[in-house]
Amino acid sequence: MTAVTRNRRVAANTIVTPREEIDQGYVELCNGCVVGYGHFDREMAFTEWLGGRIDIKVAFDGSLRAYKEGKELTE
Repeated sequence: MTAVTRNRRVAANTIVTPREEIDQGYVELCNGCVVGYGHFDREMAFTEWLGGRIDIKVAFDGSLRAYKEGKELTE
């Protein structure tokens, strides 16, 4: 039997990436890594609203990780 992995999508007023700042954005996580992010202008199904600011940073292994108030976001 194969385990099904479901990504977690969270949203905030501001998403700060190494290259840009996005107002009203979302971040999609899989196994603790950021696999997608962007701007949204409509409600997205299965999205958890966190509000405030989410920072996306490059980890030592080159993957992207998301942080809210200094705490790493995971699934």
